[in-house]
Amino acid sequence: MINGFKFILFQKKAFETSVNRYEVPHETILLTGICCLFERDNKKEPRLSAEGQLLLGSAMEIVESCDRFPRLVSGIGGKVAVTLRIGIEKSFDTGRIYQIIAEIHRTDPEAEVQIRQASVPDLERGLREDQFHAVFSASPSFTQMEGVSVLPFLKNRLLVAVSERHPLAARRLVSVSELRGERFALPKRFVAPAMVDRIIVMCVNNGFSPDVHYYGETMEELMEWAPPHDLVFFIFSEMVPRDMEKQYQARLLEIEGEDVEFDLNMAYKAQSGSRLLTQMIEIVQDWQ
Repeated sequence: MINGFKFILFQKKAFETSVNRYEVPHETILLTGICCLFERDNKKEPRLSAEGQLLLGSAMEIVESCDRFPRLVSGIGGKVAVTLRIGIEKSFDTGRIYQIIAEIHRTDPEAEVQIRQASVPDLERGLREDQFHAVFSASPSFTQMEGVSVLPFLKNRLLVAVSERHPLAARRLVSVSELRGERFALPKRFVAPAMVDRIIVMCVNNGFSPDVHYYGETMEELMEWAPPHDLVFFIFSEMVPRDMEKQYQARLLEIEGEDVEFDLNMAYKAQSGSRLLTQMIEIVQDWQ
């Protein structure tokens, strides 16, 4: 079964890299015919069908689990490697997180650190149900969770982004009142609830409701969609790609006269007893 899944993954890679289909192992083609995992377009080139896409996701999870298994056991006598599971709010820059992991690996090269980006509700549920040892998020909701401790990690603030063609593009500061009459793109609330709530409150406090023309599933989607359609959007400073202004033809503006601080915090359960979590807490505290 696992070999069959690996054949599927190999076949998909072959299509992506234009490998001649006649060079693909016979077993793969046989599996394709039996399971109807592939279809052909008008040019007779094979591609994954809807059923194939569905199976591929499950297959990749199984193959990754099988590949990870040897790393979970190390040394003579079956010593189990220590694992640290970290959750990060979607779209945040993970560079500093990987610096933490590098520090951990300096003292414990065999440690396995698993990182997953997720929405705030999924991070809350994952921490509550011990799927994560720690999570990094700008949401204040973690301070209200029972048995959860919170450490400040990175300074983070809310910014306004406009198209490079926008009249405000030449500015570096803007007040919320100056955004009255603009058309907005916002993330769906589950993507960044603290951000959306603050934006609405700021607009209402300045005498208007935001005229929202687009709701995005991800911040990346907003960055791609908003500038070409001349929509104003907001973004956290720690979500900004290094080449954002060039890549998305957008300009970033600081917001004046408002509370726009949203520190990225580390939330964790102190009673988890994880040695690696204790080490990560010490690293974060040392960086303050």
